[in-house]
Amino acid sequence: MDNTSTPKSSLISRKERLAIILVITATYFLYHPIAIYTNTLSYYAPVTPLDTWMPLSPIWTYIYAFIFLIAVLPTAFINERKLFHKMAIAYVVVQCVAFSIFVLFPVRMTLRPDTVDIDSFHTWGLQLCYFIDKPVNCCPSLHVAMAFLGALCTFKADRFIGGLCIALAVAISLSTMLVKQHFILDVMVGLAVSTLSYKFLVDASPYNEGPAHRGRNRRYAGLLFGVYSLAIAGLFVAYKLGWAPWHQA
Repeated sequence: MDNTSTPKSSLISRKERLAIILVITATYFLYHPIAIYTNTLSYYAPVTPLDTWMPLSPIWTYIYAFIFLIAVLPTAFINERKLFHKMAIAYVVVQCVAFSIFVLFPVRMTLRPDTVDIDSFHTWGLQLCYFIDKPVNCCPSLHVAMAFLGALCTFKADRFIGGLCIALAVAISLSTMLVKQHFILDVMVGLAVSTLSYKFLVDASPYNEGPAHRGRNRRYAGLLFGVYSLAIAGLFVAYKLGWAPWHQA
């Protein structure tokens, strides 16, 4: 990292940052109407011996849920306008490539159960996941793709936090198979899509923010972690109150 400070004129503004995040989020919401469509198509189930060997392990739901933090972490660490724009393009490209493959090569997860015996917060969380996310749109795994893209972009700006994120992305990839949301093929294709997008769209761009920004970036990341923790706490309250939307459907 360059020791010089980044000129203020080259930093992304709060309004522009928020607008870009909203565009990325809006693109992601196309996932659900596409899932409704792909649910009507003939599908593939690329089951391998590894897929059948790995048991259903609901405790991995905790790791699986970290995608909602790791995917947005780069927005805390990248402040250069040009690099932020390229990162945003990479996110949109990953999603659009995934959406196209969902339609052209529909994969359905056939190994997950319809219901889970609920005896804990994580089994309740897994049942909620199954209720919200139908067993379609599997290949590539957007969980894996977004986790690795977020981790790699974070690593570019902060090697320590980024290294932790890469380890977490590996764990998230394992969790997708252990909660029976994805096959090994989905994981590998998701990894390929994200790393190629990062390589061609983000990696070549220089990162010139000075070290003075590191403290600010980590404080912002801490704020995101706080918001994520509050969301999990809210779900825990819902679990304790007996909320079960799958019984109302």
